[in-house]
Amino acid sequence: MYKDKIQIIEAALQLFNQKGIDSTSVNDIILFSRISKTIFDEHFESKDALVFEIYAEGKKEMYRFVYGELLDEEDYKVFIKKVFYQATIWGVNNPDLYNFMTQIQVHPLQWGEEHEIYIIVNESIIDKTEKALEAGVIKDLPINFIIHFMSGMQASCITYIHSLKVMTPEEYEPLMEPMFEVCWDALRATEEI
Repeated sequence: MYKDKIQIIEAALQLFNQKGIDSTSVNDIILFSRISKTIFDEHFESKDALVFEIYAEGKKEMYRFVYGELLDEEDYKVFIKKVFYQATIWGVNNPDLYNFMTQIQVHPLQWGEEHEIYIIVNESIIDKTEKALEAGVIKDLPINFIIHFMSGMQASCITYIHSLKVMTPEEYEPLMEPMFEVCWDALRATEEI
């Protein structure tokens, strides 16, 4: 039973990345995974339920890897830099799941209200960003913009690293520092002259 579910998820993930989520049907997944419609229905009530489960589990896995002990960090720049690095490393090392999750995050509104988990942001990031705004550490911008900006910049970093086909830490780690600094320069508060 569990083996069938894994087979469905792996097939769906591959198809979602090849064809796109919208262009992949349940029938495509059934044919590609070589299971019956009955077996699919035993595990998932719909394609949306399958998409939701893959995304929710991927998000949990990513959060565990990215945040770990980082939530105790008080200095906002150090915190956001570590998050940027960890998220980039996770994305580089999990390209299939990262590419799938990016499809969801680029078009979160297409999934409707019943899938609110797609756009949930970690509360600790919101709290830390609010404190940084109040302290004048970063520019006075809406929190949602700041979080989406950082996510977009880190996604750009991951995409760039994937395009270079550099997959070892020795190859990609030197690229992260200048990319993070560009992000930080865009966010940090500057004194008026």
